[in-house]
Amino acid sequence: MRPVYDDDDLIDTPPGYISGPSKSDLVDSAAKFAAEIIEDPRYLEKLKDRAFAGALPPAIEQMLWAYRFGKPMDMGKIKQGPSDAQLLADMSLEDLTALARKNAEDASLLLEAKMHKMGIAPIRGHLQ
Repeated sequence: MRPVYDDDDLIDTPPGYISGPSKSDLVDSAAKFAAEIIEDPRYLEKLKDRAFAGALPPAIEQMLWAYRFGKPMDMGKIKQGPSDAQLLADMSLEDLTALARKNAEDASLLLEAKMHKMGIAPIRGHLQ
């Protein structure tokens, strides 16, 4: 609760204010309440009955499927556009050569770093 100002004097708690439970206490209480319901065998049996009768709300049925098999991929987030192969096919020979050289340089740096970390002496000379 925000402090109350009274003629520039700060009053920590308004007169007559009765404090309530903290937010974490409320969250804990709600979690305990939910656990009591969900873990009750009577509730689970009735949930099963509703599921077998086809009477579950669609959101609950979807949640059960997601918990069992994982949430399906959101098709709207799949990258739409040309494939990597198509992008490479559309590049000029000069651009492909430059890309290949850059990839070879990167691979060489990674290899040297790994060898250094493993305490292996670097390879002298390299193939062209």
